[in-house]
Amino acid sequence: MAKASTKAIRFLETLRIPEGPKAGQPVKLAPFQKQFVRGALADGISVAVLSIGRGNAKTALSSGIALGAVMGIWDRQPHREIIVAARTRDQGRIAFDFVVGFIRGLPEDEQALFYDPPQPET
Repeated sequence: MAKASTKAIRFLETLRIPEGPKAGQPVKLAPFQKQFVRGALADGISVAVLSIGRGNAKTALSSGIALGAVMGIWDRQPHREIIVAARTRDQGRIAFDFVVGFIRGLPEDEQALFYDPPQPET
């Protein structure tokens, strides 16, 4: 049976980049991101902190991990709830938008697991 971190890395690299110049392409984790996932999902670890400079995809990585956790990709448990904390409301919105974007890039049968309310017309 594959380790949780192996399943997580496989899952993260199936996600599609939701926006920007590489939108639609699969996520490609950098070595330091894989190392973080391995450490964060190691046996006996319940909290992990990633402290790196701006522009290193911390929000995208944490959003992908949150999505994988709520989907039970590496640890099946009923009644999942994932809380993402952010320093500002704007940063929290960016994380939420990444999760929604990742969901929209999933196969339709997996997208159907999530409720996506219609957006108001502007």
